Amino acid sequence: MVADGSLVTEGIVPQKAGSIAAAEYAVLSRQPYELPPRQLFVEVHHVHRRRPHLKCASYPLAGMELPKRFGWGVHVNPLGKVGLVACDSEEYREMLHDPYVKKCRSWCSSKA
Repeated sequence: MVADGSLVTEGIVPQKAGSIAAAEYAVLSRQPYELPPRQLFVEVHHVHRRRPHLKCASYPLAGMELPKRFGWGVHVNPLGKVGLVACDSEEYREMLHDPYVKKCRSWCSSKA
């Protein structure tokens, strides 16, 4: 779920090239529901940002930039693969009201 206090009301594509948010969006928009969380962070930080020294094993989905500041919900399907859902979409609203979908708010950002 999008972070509390977020001023964003729709899914926005990050425009700053080389940013973490742009890398997250690039990976998830090209490979929706293909990567588990750990592999997503490896792809974002090791491949796109060329930071192979980072230890991605403990990175949490709730700390991602996309739900904090860009209006994207992060969804993990029953197979454990990650996808994006825009907060202004019908799919997002349906997931919010589905009792079988576990909800977890993104961490707040002081820059939100």
